[in-house]
Amino acid sequence: MTEDYFGRLCLKYRDRGALLDSNLLLLYFVGLYRPQLIGSYKRLRAYSKLDFETVNGAFRFFRKIVVTPNVLTEVSNLSFHLELHHRVPYFDAFRRAVATLTEEFIPSIAACEDVDLGRLGLTDTGVLRLSASGLLVLSDDLSLCSALTSRGIDSINLNHLRMARWRWI
Repeated sequence: MTEDYFGRLCLKYRDRGALLDSNLLLLYFVGLYRPQLIGSYKRLRAYSKLDFETVNGAFRFFRKIVVTPNVLTEVSNLSFHLELHHRVPYFDAFRRAVATLTEEFIPSIAACEDVDLGRLGLTDTGVLRLSASGLLVLSDDLSLCSALTSRGIDSINLNHLRMARWRWI
């Protein structure tokens, strides 16, 4: 995949919006709160500050960032792995960041009807269902991206952006 491919895909969805998965949203929230925790915080050891800058660029580029309640709940639960002294100030930043998101609901019963539930889980099948409404999915989850691709739904995997050394237009 080339930079041209990413550019065309991003421009196609700029006004419609992007749907973020839990890992990238957690990276964004922690990066907003305290970027130096990226790479050292247990749940973000696989990420760098450059990855945060990439996700942060998506927030600036797309007219709206969409999440599901399940994604937010998962991020909230993962955030409790932060050391206790970080939690109150982190959740203050979390609250402010949530206010910038567009939250769209997919009923759990609908997500549970998806054939990929046993492989992906409730949160990701909700992302699958919602993305079919015309949103670009940004994720680092290869299984989710594969399921999206098999259904003809556009997605961008963070690993592809890393390889292309992508910077938002």
